[in-house]
Amino acid sequence: MRESELRAIVREAVRRHLAEAPVPTRAASCADHPSYALFVIARGDEAGGPCVIEPAVACSHCDYCRSRGF
Repeated sequence: MRESELRAIVREAVRRHLAEAPVPTRAASCADHPSYALFVIARGDEAGGPCVIEPAVACSHCDYCRSRGF
């Protein structure tokens, strides 16, 4: 069996597999996942209050303190 014949067999198998795969009703979004939810906490104001995680520096509103940290 030549390499081109093997490639054709593999392509056909992948095509059949994809044709049988269920199609999702809507595209899943990372933003929909609970791990991306933000907590409601008091943080530094727009005037540059202290950071919740590192109080020695001003809050830069990065939202790390409101997230799960990953």
